[in-house]
Amino acid sequence: GWICFSVAPVAIILRGSVDAELLVSSFLIASCVATFFAPVTLSRFGLRRTVLLGAFLLLVGLKVCCATPNFVEGRQLQLLIGFVIVGISQPLYQITPIFVVKAWFHSYEHMTMLRIVLKSNQLGVFFSFLGGTTLVSSSDDILPYFQCISLIATALFIAVAFHF
Repeated sequence: GWICFSVAPVAIILRGSVDAELLVSSFLIASCVATFFAPVTLSRFGLRRTVLLGAFLLLVGLKVCCATPNFVEGRQLQLLIGFVIVGISQPLYQITPIFVVKAWFHSYEHMTMLRIVLKSNQLGVFFSFLGGTTLVSSSDDILPYFQCISLIATALFIAVAFHF
């Protein structure tokens, strides 16, 4: 959710050079479509590979968004492609918490852990608005902000690859 809503708090800065509404809408549409295929992916590849694939697609989408130094000017298509890739990745790790909780926690802990895990998406939205409004004050701050999100995604991908 963080990348999807990362442009919302800075939409005024982007006005005229990037269509923030198009980016968010494309992300949500890609995520919705990918949600239909996520259960098939999970059954075919298993839990670990599905989460790893989702983390990898998240990383690739963010790298596409940050691929050139001139972040805003003339980059609408590149940003759109990056947002769509990230949107496709989201269901691959958002449908899996139930399976992780069932596999890792005792039955009396299931409800508590599910409540915590299901609130994580809301935390992503919270951090996107908090990060966007505190870290971005001009169009020059947007690329470093997205690079910071990309760095976090890189760390998460490495953590998932080695510890999950």
